[in-house]
Amino acid sequence: SAIPSKPVDDAPQFLAPPPPSKPIVTPVLDMGDGDTIEMTPLYLEIKDRTFFHPITRKESKRILENVPDGTFLMRPSRRDSSIPLTLCLRYQGKTYNINVRERSDKTFALGMEKQNEAIFKSVDEIVDVHTVEYIKLESGKKVQLKTSPPKY
Repeated sequence: SAIPSKPVDDAPQFLAPPPPSKPIVTPVLDMGDGDTIEMTPLYLEIKDRTFFHPITRKESKRILENVPDGTFLMRPSRRDSSIPLTLCLRYQGKTYNINVRERSDKTFALGMEKQNEAIFKSVDEIVDVHTVEYIKLESGKKVQLKTSPPKY
């Protein structure tokens, strides 16, 4: 008598081994001197802006020496995640480092939190507004953003 053929469904199932898991690579921003910082969505958004320089505080101080008043750049901040950027601004022979805070409502503000502070929808808006309106420094002096140094 003929051997009954088994339905294919009963054939042993050989599962392919799972593909080797790839480590999750977090993109980083090269800050020079072998220093890197995590590439955040904000940095990705502004990385091509003339004012954004992926550099350290020390390097920003060097770049902003001997430049005209109002020369500025923004660089990544290492302070904490609510302060993603620092606005570095040259005025009267001094470089000022001003925190750019990301508020809980995803808007931005400059410096320490204060009542009735100016709120900006984006980092670009900070630059747009302060090329027209003055930034009041801690010293009480007022300065406008003028130009950014070339990127290297």
